[in-house]
Amino acid sequence: MSPKETGGDDTGNDVKLDVSDPETFSVPSSTLLPSAVGEKGPGLLPNATTVTEATEPPPKPVVFPDYTYEIGQVAKMRCKVNRMQMWDSITMNGTKDIPELDKPFHFMLLSNNETRLNTNDSRITSEVTIKQTRSPSAKYDDIEVLIHFSEIECQDMGSYECWVDGPTIYKVTNTLTVKRYPKSKPILEIPFAIIENRPISIKGRWSSGFPESYGELSWYIIPPGSDRENPWTEAKSTDNSKDCDNEAASIINLEPTLELNRTKIKIQPHFFPQYLEEAQKYKVESVIQEILVVPANYCDGKEKNMKLVHPYTCRLFITCTDKINIYECPTETTCFDEKIGSCE
Repeated sequence: MSPKETGGDDTGNDVKLDVSDPETFSVPSSTLLPSAVGEKGPGLLPNATTVTEATEPPPKPVVFPDYTYEIGQVAKMRCKVNRMQMWDSITMNGTKDIPELDKPFHFMLLSNNETRLNTNDSRITSEVTIKQTRSPSAKYDDIEVLIHFSEIECQDMGSYECWVDGPTIYKVTNTLTVKRYPKSKPILEIPFAIIENRPISIKGRWSSGFPESYGELSWYIIPPGSDRENPWTEAKSTDNSKDCDNEAASIINLEPTLELNRTKIKIQPHFFPQYLEEAQKYKVESVIQEILVVPANYCDGKEKNMKLVHPYTCRLFITCTDKINIYECPTETTCFDEKIGSCE
């Protein structure tokens, strides 16, 4: 039988199916099929059933999705050009919409398959894949351009463009989001020189993630000789953003009394409700430190300029002049020895 096959139905009408070119061959969108049982209606086969061919929409000419990567992660951006029949060049580059952060590159693929990558950044490389379709009924190129980042940095955050130059110009802009997860442990800064009734500042800070903060710091005060944690609500909180990192910071200003001596201060990161599920992947720790308050009259009756051991820890020592001066031993493994007047 020839490539053109002819069939018929009960109405005497021919249905012609052209299979000479398998790439263009298609079944008519509506075909009437007979049923084994049923009555015949006018102009229809008995219990005629309509079968509609499912057709997929054609792909977009240029696909260039958004990306999100964590700082330090190996990454890539893909621009896919589909079924392009005529084109002169394909270009990808950063748009410089964040001048102080972006370090854009410029990549170009010419229709003769020549590639050009202009960048001063050794982290960035390119890769191109071209699939050509050539037949009597179809002539087009499917092209994939990949930009590789060996390690994502804060400066990569921003918008990028991919466009096709030719008889028709196609341009798509995407966004590369840089993400940083919270650190597992906050930092608590309590001054080692704490003297009765002399104002001090206690600071806490936590790298809480980027681009959004995952949470904030909570403060607790633990009385001497107790395990009970009482919320400490006097902290003034601030949020600082720098270098693709949000810092949840707090500060407490106070004048320590002797009643606070041996009191423990605890800071604990707490995640915001919307991040609780994601927070299960990242364990965060609390930090606890002790306040050691030197009495204001500690130097009374003591020889001036003599080095004295701190009343509560050998990691610190004191000299008495016209005021109390507190010093810290240079390393954590050394301890002040009053007999020799130095840290050993």
